[in-house]
Amino acid sequence: MVWKCRTAATRFDLLRHKHQARVVFTTSIPESILVNTSTTQEQRQWAQEIVDRVNAAGADGLNMDYENPVDAKDLHKQQVISYITTEIQMQLKKRNPHSSLVWDFGWKPNVDVRFYEYERMADICDFVFLMVYDTQSQVWNGPPCLADANSPVSAVRQSLLWYGAGTNTSENGSYSNSNTSTSPSSFNIPYEKLLLGLPWYGYRYHCTEFDSQTQQCIIPTVPFRGAPCSDAAGKQMDYPFTMAALKQGKTKGIIDNITLSMKAFVHNDAGNVTAYFFDSPETIQDKIEAAWEMTDGRLGGVGVWNADVPDYSDSDQGRAFWNAMKIPPPLAATLSSNAS
Repeated sequence: MVWKCRTAATRFDLLRHKHQARVVFTTSIPESILVNTSTTQEQRQWAQEIVDRVNAAGADGLNMDYENPVDAKDLHKQQVISYITTEIQMQLKKRNPHSSLVWDFGWKPNVDVRFYEYERMADICDFVFLMVYDTQSQVWNGPPCLADANSPVSAVRQSLLWYGAGTNTSENGSYSNSNTSTSPSSFNIPYEKLLLGLPWYGYRYHCTEFDSQTQQCIIPTVPFRGAPCSDAAGKQMDYPFTMAALKQGKTKGIIDNITLSMKAFVHNDAGNVTAYFFDSPETIQDKIEAAWEMTDGRLGGVGVWNADVPDYSDSDQGRAFWNAMKIPPPLAATLSSNAS
């Protein structure tokens, strides 16, 4: 579990022991530490302060989530990020050999203009969390811009291929399945180090045009970091709010057989259409099963953004989401059989 609040650390410390769980803090990196004028001493001192906070709270490690742009040509920034990561890991292990360091990577390398020293950082960290959501943040085919799934199963597979054993991605973040020598190399990170991150939220889009036969929803053109289309044209909505909106609109979501994600379209009296793309416990489980099968059971684990999404006053909803995070019994039996 990733935890931001320090004031409740004691209560969570008791809970984690009771349930045999681990709690890690999360942090980003301040821009003042990454600029050219910062010194290695300042960078090392900041790393020490972060580790001090982790240890003072008795946490089990640190999750690093930096989502500001890192330009392909900004080698200094890339190297400083790697250096700080190294310092944090060294100090974490020195104080607690059982602590863990996790870095959040975008669903595909270089997406959203985040160019890291991927292989170096993966070597430094204990795990890499693949954020396989917001996959429509940079869409290069358009305009017209189209609404689509937040976390399609194809993105799950592509992400594991790119980072684990895969294909290639170009400098602008668009992807290609070609394995030509001129394409950037993929990153052969062990599957055991990869954590699959999935969303417990989705997006709502107001369609400027809608084709009822193809269910194609054209959305406003909102560029993002160079890409002509993005999910910034929509609004993020947690699962309970999506369910409430669909209930009010007297409609239900259906599973798209291609993306293995939920979609729904609400028509109002004026003829306007609102599209919802989201995930349910069933689609989450489908994607986890696909990932486990693809990695032959070697996947390091799964996670979500974020755990406080379900309506826990509705015990069935919360239970359904958490049960979806488990390996389905038939698959677990198969993996156990293959391992024996």
